[in-house]
Amino acid sequence: MNETNNTENLNLKKEINIAPIGKGKRMLVFLGDLFITFMIAVFLLNIAVLPIGKVSSNYDGWMDEIDVQTKNRNEILYGNQLLFYEYEEDKNNFESNLYYSGNKFVEQMVLSNETKYDVLATYFISIKNEKNKYLEIYQIVDEEYGFLLFEDGQIKLKPKYIEAFAPAFDKNDEMSENAKKDYELFLQKIFLNSYSYLIEDIQENDLTYLNYSYIECQNAIADANRYYDLLVLICTYISFLLAFIICYLVYPLINKNGKTMTMSIMKIERVGINNIYLLKKGEVALSSIYNLVSNFVMTLFLPLPNVMFSYVFAIGGGTLFVMSALSFALIVASFFVILFNQFNRSLFDILSRTVMISTESLDEIYRLKGYEI
Repeated sequence: MNETNNTENLNLKKEINIAPIGKGKRMLVFLGDLFITFMIAVFLLNIAVLPIGKVSSNYDGWMDEIDVQTKNRNEILYGNQLLFYEYEEDKNNFESNLYYSGNKFVEQMVLSNETKYDVLATYFISIKNEKNKYLEIYQIVDEEYGFLLFEDGQIKLKPKYIEAFAPAFDKNDEMSENAKKDYELFLQKIFLNSYSYLIEDIQENDLTYLNYSYIECQNAIADANRYYDLLVLICTYISFLLAFIICYLVYPLINKNGKTMTMSIMKIERVGINNIYLLKKGEVALSSIYNLVSNFVMTLFLPLPNVMFSYVFAIGGGTLFVMSALSFALIVASFFVILFNQFNRSLFDILSRTVMISTESLDEIYRLKGYEI
């Protein structure tokens, strides 16, 4: 009887409950490793990879080419009186001078003291002799807003807007708030939209001044921009791959239990779901393939310190955005699986037949098997 009781007690002592980590922790493991990899990739890109890429690919020469060709391209517009500047030192600031040209156009329509600032008339009537197209463009851009009057082949600003905008050109007066809104709307929707038609026609049919060709200048600028696009794309991939190797191959393989950095910090282990054994080195390396794909989402944001946000969507012909979007979709699907999986396993955990448990639980298993901890 005593012997039976001792056996039962021994069996009871050998029973332990091994629970997987919670859903939140499982998601946090992935996000933690993603963040660490991202920070390392940003550091590598800006401190080493991109600077080396610039030095080895004549970056300064390409940027000088952009500056020269941009100045030549703008000179064509100035020379044909299609763009104006107020101060010589601002001559190379296209955006500022475009806004200045728009203001002078409004002033001309309000005060009727100049004729040269209607750049659309200069281009389509004086240069190309296409008056019908000139009128057609203004009718298109003004159709929704109704700023203009079309009389005898001429365009005029409606009297109520002449009156509203007049204080803008009187040092002793000021426009009302509603007039300011209408004024800005006119610049954006009438002047800038019509100017875009002008530029599109030049890009298609060319325009010259002195020895400069607009299309040749634009093509040279485009070539230089394609170079920079390719440089940023290649350096982004290199930085990402180096960071990935450090976080998902080097660190786990030199780590005794094959853990990532976040797993080490959170004291979490990945084990086979059938045998509760740690993964072998080869399995750890193989498992990194999933992490390579799921971490690709970060590549869209790596170039941001060096380019504008809107530009990242165009890098590599949009391939960077597409690949990042697919990676994000995989992450969402994996998190969805975690939410509904009994053992809080991600999509990758299921495919690799693994589960994550706490280091404490693994230590209990080792004690039960008689291993020294």
